Amino acid sequence: MAEKLYRVDMNVDLDQVHKPLLIDKEKQLEGGGYGEMSAPSFFKSIAMQAISMAHPTGSTASLRRTKSLGDKISECAKTGGFLDLIESDYKYLQGALNKADKWNNEFNIAKSVLVVVDAVTNAEVVE
Repeated sequence: MAEKLYRVDMNVDLDQVHKPLLIDKEKQLEGGGYGEMSAPSFFKSIAMQAISMAHPTGSTASLRRTKSLGDKISECAKTGGFLDLIESDYKYLQGALNKADKWNNEFNIAKSVLVVVDAVTNAEVVE
């Protein structure tokens, strides 16, 4: 039996995100300073931090899985922000978000991280 496919909307509500967390150091502006991340880029940033926190070390198989999932998330961040994951990858990402425990426990951080957690939790099952 084929695994379920989950569609996660990476276009999270940036109004819920603490603005300093949206600074994109890869987008240097002409007059100085930095641009802001897009919603999918912010999703990617939080998801990859969660995976690193939940799985700080791992075998080469774990590293390959992290790289593969990171590549999928990166590609979707560039192409529209809808991430399709097979059930095992979905559960891995959801588990990492639930297990990650090194966030600063402060209101603005909590609100910002939870928009990504909620996006994953509310993923649509694609038939």
